[in-house]
Amino acid sequence: MFFIDYFLYLLYASRPDRQIPDMRVRRRDEAVEWLKEIQAGKVDPSLPTIDTELTTDVNNPFKWGSNKRVNTSW
Repeated sequence: MFFIDYFLYLLYASRPDRQIPDMRVRRRDEAVEWLKEIQAGKVDPSLPTIDTELTTDVNNPFKWGSNKRVNTSW
């Protein structure tokens, strides 16, 4: 949810009149504080980990290729 709050703040900030609601500023500040706590190691974000058994290359999460070709002509 913090990422959405930060994104919405940036969306409001890109408007020409730059009228950002106070709630957006407050929630952006909370999101930045949460990210700083993660950086300091005070908070565990509990993000999902990469399953290394299913992928051959941990740095590449995409699977290239396709299924085997099926000949359906009768």
